Amino acid sequence: MLRGASRPGRPAGLGWLVPPGLFWLGTELLLANQRPHGEHLALFLAAGALAAAGIARAVGRERGEGSPAGGWSRVAASLAAVLLLALALPVLASLFAGPPLGAGETELAQGRPGLALPELERAARLAPYLSSPRILAARAEVRLAGAAGGAERDRRLASAAARLLAWAERRPLDPRVAGELGNLHGAWAAGTAEAGLRLERSAEAERWHRRDLARAPASAAAHRNLALVLLDRGAIPEALDLLERAVALAPRSVESWLLLARARLDAEEAAGALAAARRAVDTDPRRALDRSLAVARAAPRDLRAQRDLALVAAVAGEGRLAADALGAAEALATPADAALLGELRAQLAELGGP
Repeated sequence: MLRGASRPGRPAGLGWLVPPGLFWLGTELLLANQRPHGEHLALFLAAGALAAAGIARAVGRERGEGSPAGGWSRVAASLAAVLLLALALPVLASLFAGPPLGAGETELAQGRPGLALPELERAARLAPYLSSPRILAARAEVRLAGAAGGAERDRRLASAAARLLAWAERRPLDPRVAGELGNLHGAWAAGTAEAGLRLERSAEAERWHRRDLARAPASAAAHRNLALVLLDRGAIPEALDLLERAVALAPRSVESWLLLARARLDAEEAAGALAAARRAVDTDPRRALDRSLAVARAAPRDLRAQRDLALVAAVAGEGRLAADALGAAEALATPADAALLGELRAQLAELGGP
């Protein structure tokens, strides 16, 4: 039997696995920002193993040392191996980036953005194709901006926006960037005193949140984020419609029910606001109260924040807290707010509140 011939009964070679394996590798690279890190890594390694098995089998079957076919097969196998190595390098980089990325995530979750930021920047340098280090670094800068003021605050927010915009240009299909930019510009607008600049930043937040909603029309968070910006811009009817859809999509979302309660109060629907607050408290009373309390403490001079806390606290049975919050809201009220606050007080009195 000729050395290059197949033996009778031997199964077909596995060289055909090379093209689909390499195709799978390329696909995993494109989907790197749309899968959890661990899942992406596992699938990438599986695709690499498939391609490598095909290469090894193709080369192993080649017996004819001097034949032209054998030479071309070895060249093709070598090129495929080089390509496989090139595709594997980003995965190796992501392995090295794992520890600083994990450390940065932990520091950020524990409220230490100043310690998180250098770790996340290091992870971004080690794995330049991953989105998570850049997005988390931008979040860390937003939190640092919240603790700063004046020029330092604007510098931090501008730096975070630049990070996200640079990534958006590099990976326009990344599903998280639009929402992150919307949240960033919304926070920037909220802390801007100059009316014209505040309006400009609010419009930018709305633009990014609309893009996020167009990308993910079934996302309750995308509906809620856009509604929050629209409420601040006075577009109450559209915000109400978005929030009704948000609670329909995620009926156990405490945040969506709380924002719907705020929107209904803005629309002077005290009874509807009470119903929405009750849904939030029924879903998770501690989370509903903690979220409302955190917002009110972060903005002690915001009438809406104090008003919302009074509503949620009364529903949760925290009468003293509700009375204090409603008193704070009434102290901040203008004559135009008096009727709504009076109706709210009456609604809460029926619950045994203030």
